[in-house]
Amino acid sequence: MAFIHTIIHMTEQSPMPPGEATLAPTNGNNQNKLLLLLVLIILGVSIAWAAATQIFVDDIGYDQSSYSLDEWLINYAGGFIRRGLAGEIIWRITSAFHIRPDAQIILLSLSSLFALIFLLLLHSSKVAEAPFLLSAYVLAGPVMDGDIIRKDIIGLLSLALCLFLLNSKKVGSLSRNRRLALANCICTLSLLNHEAFGFFALPIILVENFAHNHDEFPKSTKTSVALRSLAQYAPSLLTLLLVLSFRGNQLVANQIHLSWAEHRDLFIPSVHLKETTAFLDSAIGAIGWGTDTFLEQINETITGFSGPIWIPLAWLATAILGFILFKHFVAEKPSARESNGRNKRYHQMLVCAFQFIAAIPLFLIAKDYGRWIYLWMTSTIIILTVDPEPLTRFSIGAVGRTSKRLYTFVPSVPPNLALASLVFVGIPECDWSITEFIEYTPIFSFVKIISILVGHPLTWHS
Repeated sequence: MAFIHTIIHMTEQSPMPPGEATLAPTNGNNQNKLLLLLVLIILGVSIAWAAATQIFVDDIGYDQSSYSLDEWLINYAGGFIRRGLAGEIIWRITSAFHIRPDAQIILLSLSSLFALIFLLLLHSSKVAEAPFLLSAYVLAGPVMDGDIIRKDIIGLLSLALCLFLLNSKKVGSLSRNRRLALANCICTLSLLNHEAFGFFALPIILVENFAHNHDEFPKSTKTSVALRSLAQYAPSLLTLLLVLSFRGNQLVANQIHLSWAEHRDLFIPSVHLKETTAFLDSAIGAIGWGTDTFLEQINETITGFSGPIWIPLAWLATAILGFILFKHFVAEKPSARESNGRNKRYHQMLVCAFQFIAAIPLFLIAKDYGRWIYLWMTSTIIILTVDPEPLTRFSIGAVGRTSKRLYTFVPSVPPNLALASLVFVGIPECDWSITEFIEYTPIFSFVKIISILVGHPLTWHS
């Protein structure tokens, strides 16, 4: 209970200046505190249950429909390929020491998850309200979607580390050249691990580097500063081009599959690895997909309906709601007024919009829309946590006016409505449907947990 009381204390608003409206999700009275406590319990229990179920109950193995663990198993058995670095390292460790690959992956994934939880709950609480950090847009996203055994969390932690290195005040005596070298190494390794890093992380890193160079060389033209900034991250940019170019094919996917078939006895639960071709519906099989397959999937989404609801409209509504909740739980947080007055709120909305635009290519090349929404919002929170004012230098003139208009354009919602909505928002990882939406809401998960505990499991037909 002490932990819950600490979280509640973090979400309580600080004294507001005379005449200011109350914008935080709680106003200090007992009724709002009770709602806050209820929301935190529902979110916390749902997250803990989903994580435990994935680790201890679900079969985490290499099979015909696995996209979480399989993504870690992509290696260089068929030659250089995108996403192959982690799988190559795991394969070599497995071959040399006969350590179960799934155990390695689970250990690494859980370590990353705990590090992300530590970063968000202990440090990001200064930026965002705790209930929002536990919502489907941030922490609950990968956990309730079954994505804790994915590479996304490591990419987010790498982003945090790169931004930390760019901030000279936090690094201390480490020279700028050494910081750039370390940041390039982290970016390169992250891109070799998954190319998505090049969209939700690399753009803001480049912008941050440009800003630092602009401060260091104030007399230089913006063009020369931009060229210098790009040249400093040439290794990372080259790596991004390589991983986007070497997409793979079915032959490469088969070679990767066969390399793991050699270690079939180490996979638990045991699966059928005697086939000579990769499982087409797994992450490894997806390496062999051509452009036609991606276009077919996108077409299915664009033309798809779930009942009367047009699926693209559902995803658009999810993104718009993300902006609204971000404004309420982040930009309207009392601490957003403590530095640079009202401008800090506009600046935070600008960062959120920048990250959304940077992630747009991900929405166009793969239909994991729920996953991209999670990466968009969580990366925004991490950016504001490590460097509260990453785009301040650009928040002048037309850019500054645009950020103010964006803040004004995004509607505000009543505090209790915003807080309660967090338990009724479900974000499926990939295929949106009414039933998937309901199943991924924290309130549905909580009710299902209660029904199991009382001995009357909830029957639900998807």
